[in-house]
Amino acid sequence: MVISSPITKIEKLKEDNNDNSSNSNSNSNNNINEINNLGNHHHHHDDNISLSSNNNNNSSKGNNTSSTISTSLTPSLIGGDGGGDSCEVKRSRNILPHEVLLTRVTFKIETPIGYVRENNVLAIIGDNVEIGNWKSKDAPQMVNSECTDTHLIWTIILSFPKATRINYKYIIKANSNNQRNQLVNSNGSTSSSSSSSTIANKSNLVEWEASKGLSRTLSIEGIDMFVNDGLFGVLESGSKPWIGRGWLPEDEYQLRIQLQCDDNQSPVHLYDHLIEQNQLVLRLHDPFGLSQDFHLPMTGFTELVLHTHSLSSFSFSVTLLLKDGINLITSTSTTTTTTTTTTTTTTNNNSNIGSNGASSPTSYPSSPNGYKVLGKSYICSNQVSTDLWGKLFTPIIGEKYFPIGEFRCNYLVVTPFSHPQNSLSNLWHSFVEQPQTLIGHRGNGKNNFGINANAVTENTILSFLTAAQFGAKMVEFDLQLTFDGVPVIFHDYEIEIQTNEGFTMKETINRLTLEQFLKVKPTTNKSDLISQKLKRLKSLRISKSTSDLFSLSNYPSSSNFDPSAFLENLSQCSSNGDKSTTTTTATETIRPSSIIHDRFSTLQDAFHLVPQEIGFMIEIKYPNLAMQNLRKFKAPERNEFIDIILNIVFNETNDRRIAFLTFDPDIAILLRTKQFRYPVLFLVCCDTPTFFEEFDPDVNINDNRGNSITNAISFVKTVNLDGIVCDSQTILNNHSFVNLIHSDNLLLFTYGSKNVDPVNVKIQKELGVDGIIADNITKLNKTVIGF
Repeated sequence: MVISSPITKIEKLKEDNNDNSSNSNSNSNNNINEINNLGNHHHHHDDNISLSSNNNNNSSKGNNTSSTISTSLTPSLIGGDGGGDSCEVKRSRNILPHEVLLTRVTFKIETPIGYVRENNVLAIIGDNVEIGNWKSKDAPQMVNSECTDTHLIWTIILSFPKATRINYKYIIKANSNNQRNQLVNSNGSTSSSSSSSTIANKSNLVEWEASKGLSRTLSIEGIDMFVNDGLFGVLESGSKPWIGRGWLPEDEYQLRIQLQCDDNQSPVHLYDHLIEQNQLVLRLHDPFGLSQDFHLPMTGFTELVLHTHSLSSFSFSVTLLLKDGINLITSTSTTTTTTTTTTTTTTNNNSNIGSNGASSPTSYPSSPNGYKVLGKSYICSNQVSTDLWGKLFTPIIGEKYFPIGEFRCNYLVVTPFSHPQNSLSNLWHSFVEQPQTLIGHRGNGKNNFGINANAVTENTILSFLTAAQFGAKMVEFDLQLTFDGVPVIFHDYEIEIQTNEGFTMKETINRLTLEQFLKVKPTTNKSDLISQKLKRLKSLRISKSTSDLFSLSNYPSSSNFDPSAFLENLSQCSSNGDKSTTTTTATETIRPSSIIHDRFSTLQDAFHLVPQEIGFMIEIKYPNLAMQNLRKFKAPERNEFIDIILNIVFNETNDRRIAFLTFDPDIAILLRTKQFRYPVLFLVCCDTPTFFEEFDPDVNINDNRGNSITNAISFVKTVNLDGIVCDSQTILNNHSFVNLIHSDNLLLFTYGSKNVDPVNVKIQKELGVDGIIADNITKLNKTVIGF
């Protein structure tokens, strides 16, 4: 970042003032004089300025000293939330007529030197038209006016109506004044180049202040104000910056080009294997003239992210380059004895033709940095904007218009999620403050695992309430969409349906409407008196309190059954660990095979019927292609799928703790990019003995983003996820994974069969695992202290 000299700083402020103070155009000379005075103030050379100490280091929410309309100007200096000096400056100047109704405010914010990348800039955004109305593309950019030994100082002068109150934040976005575009790669580096005016308004939000949902607040008073807001990201009395990144504004689209995802395959396949991968460079160009180089071979997950305001602007091209100084060996013989010739810059264009018809690279034009061009490939917008997710295979065309190879990649288009609660005004992060959490797996446990888990139907409201009664702070459940697009709670992709003829068949959830799904009942033993008694409970499930649910024993029609006594005896049964044990309540004898059945439910049911203090870990179920092909069904489009779920979550959550988790890495990217408030965790089942042996409809074992813990960590860091959820067996086998994950400031949760053993849970607690997803909450609640 170039640091301005004092004269340059004043000139920049003049330009910025002319751009942002359109209401002051009636007397531009006075505006310039005011900026000159501001420049003199920085160096304390103005004899007409009197300084008086003011140690009141108010926040931007505090009281502001107002000035009266007179020949004396008294701007208020307000110590920012991150600190900063505070003083009162008095000058004399003439009052312009329009200033009777407007207040000129100078905002100041600091960033560490080197923090803001090249071609990025600070901007101010808020709930006023002068500061963009929370639209990042309309947020006015600030000027880097000066610096200290450690920080850059950014300023901007804006005019607001008097006696108003504004809420605002600072953001970092792509600099639009010089009409330059950005291309972001997986490690966060950016490249830029000049572009046409068609992208001059491109916002490309990079970072924003995200301190627990707070905004800065300022009451506009007087004629002129000076607001020193301290350090970027630090609000109120905090000392640690809270910064958000990775969210997609509602007026942008993303194209994520994933160059290496499946089984470590190279994005370049040449038909003639005479060139080694380490001799090649892959250059990608966006439609605005930006390019980014990638040296082959690649290791690990690599992606590029393109931003645009239209789905029709996602075309890009690929150039395959041969590194400078590399001599290409090509075949020139068709006999069984192969003769090779080393090409040079003097080689005749008609010689050295390979078996695929492509000419030597020495006859191609050289790229600006000296690389030799082997061929090019072109991708049109309609190739990626139709399905929004998939794989690309396009030919690489050589100089003679013959294909010399193939470019291949995965791609994902991210569309924005629009909701009143999903804007920069309240974009903050939750949940991370409460680690060491005990979480009920599918509520009180899955039905084929453990005595207490067999007692209540999994993934039902009754199961969630049972887990909460026995100490679970959160419950985990699985979410899918019905045919008519309603999120329902169910684990398997298929559900058993009994026909009128008495036959049992399986059908996929997304082929059933909500009405059909809710009519399906779990297999019920008609002689099970408990299930019959609990039919009345369904009509009473309108309470948001767990205690109200268990007051069912006082209901006149249920005098023969006491759920509280039943659940207490159930806990005693599960604690003895004997699967053959029977449990006796006040009126019934319960066998372990007996299940208390509850109807299946929707996501909205869970929000309405489960107490607010019980958090939700929502696993987004999305079948892999192998499962879809096996059962001959097509999963919903990913963006629509996630938008439906997010809309319900944002409408219903209030203060409930929410976290998302998924095995599908692209679903994880969508969850993180579309919203920032709720944590997103990546589910993996790798590093276990059966990972490559058993078919899992949720997991693509060839996707290198999740086929090992180290790859998963790299992926999670790259796409700004919050942590990893892995099989507890992985952690018990290798304790070092805990420190490895925590060293990258990521959360670690575990699930799996090992978590039914209190000894294993205690080991993980001592290792620092942040949360345990377990099936036998009733047992763990009595034996594990601290969760």
